[in-house]
Amino acid sequence: MLKDLADISPLFCASLATSLTHMTPTNPSVKIVDLLASWVRAQPLLCFTPMEAIPPQLYSQCLQTFLPGLVAWCVLAPIGSVDSTDPQAELYSYLHYAPLEMLIRAGQVTPRAPIVFPFLPSHYVVQVAETLKRASSPNSKGWDLALNRLAQVLQAAFASKCVHGNLEPMFQTLRQLPSNRLLRIVLSRWDSKKF
Repeated sequence: MLKDLADISPLFCASLATSLTHMTPTNPSVKIVDLLASWVRAQPLLCFTPMEAIPPQLYSQCLQTFLPGLVAWCVLAPIGSVDSTDPQAELYSYLHYAPLEMLIRAGQVTPRAPIVFPFLPSHYVVQVAETLKRASSPNSKGWDLALNRLAQVLQAAFASKCVHGNLEPMFQTLRQLPSNRLLRIVLSRWDSKKF
């Protein structure tokens, strides 16, 4: 029944998803992850739903979406207890695809929005990077997957102009993460631009 709510009341689902991702920054229950996955399957652009109720000039002050929380869940999942053969790993893989699609399509969905879309505040990226730095065992396969996911999200967010806030501390924190080829490429490309 709850899984059908995205078609019935997308604004309610977007608001609840935002609350859930903010209240549970890491290690959400499998039921919550499954519920959110079903909602973004039904409504791939669900995170943009609240924009219909807010004037564009207030986006940077009022707009909160579940995108930052979803990014954190997907990036941090591989360094947690998720085994690559576990069905939950596939769920997180799908959820990782969802924010990438949302970020890439942000410009198409929100043409009346300001130049920078406030979907991924830089301080959330810093929080995810700090959590990664504190995690143990940086040589595991899960680490590489986590860093690749982070790099993919950053590339999509930068290309769509969806990152906002103070970017310099974010780049400094990201440079302190363990070496990862994709992350290094993304950082070198965007660090000099600082749009």
